Amino acid sequence: MIEIIPAIDILNGECVRLFQGDYEKRQVYEKDPIQAAKVFERIGFKKLHIVDLDGAKSSAPINLELVGKIKRETTLSIEFGGGIKSFETAEMVLNFGIDEIICGSIAIENEYETKKLIEKYSSMIILGVDIKGREICSRGWLERTPFSIEDFLKKYCDIGLKRVIITNIEKDGMLTGPDFNLYKQIKRVFPELSLTASGGVSGINDIMELSSIGVDSVIIGRSFYEGAFKKGELESWLQKG
Repeated sequence: MIEIIPAIDILNGECVRLFQGDYEKRQVYEKDPIQAAKVFERIGFKKLHIVDLDGAKSSAPINLELVGKIKRETTLSIEFGGGIKSFETAEMVLNFGIDEIICGSIAIENEYETKKLIEKYSSMIILGVDIKGREICSRGWLERTPFSIEDFLKKYCDIGLKRVIITNIEKDGMLTGPDFNLYKQIKRVFPELSLTASGGVSGINDIMELSSIGVDSVIIGRSFYEGAFKKGELESWLQKG
């Protein structure tokens, strides 16, 4: 069964959601991300997807101390991204007690160090790929690159990449449904790669559709904060898992 992973995006110390990756179009949902994490824990989630948006457009993580508090004050497993731009920073984050790290911009800008991370840490490394109009973007969704998504994934799968999170930026925060065709294409070409869908989820039916096409996990953000799920839907799904 597909795993549902709630998201906390941190900007200026607050829990926010962006619209289509635009830092100027953001909604604050919770002043205290620690309290948001505790809500997810009470519902029954086991894993949390945290993005340091300040770090994503900077040269290093900015909110790591806050993330550390979430780790200490909950039992949630944490996957973390944002500001991981070097091998040394990645190791520092892992040594901080974070369970998994997301390599986004570093995978585009420093293939050598990304491969070193995959070879050394394997299952603790997640590739984060952000797509806009089928182009891969980097640096907090601010810059486009010329890479083909299939070629980009293949070079890392060839050395042992286990999991990828793919976000369609144009869907992100819009509640208009995920990019099902994109995920079908990726599962067809890379059937052994664990695929996490991100962006556009509008309710439980979208999650059921993603599950039916073989997506392994899905990240939910605005759909949760805006009340897109009926009372008990998520709890019921988690109990089945």
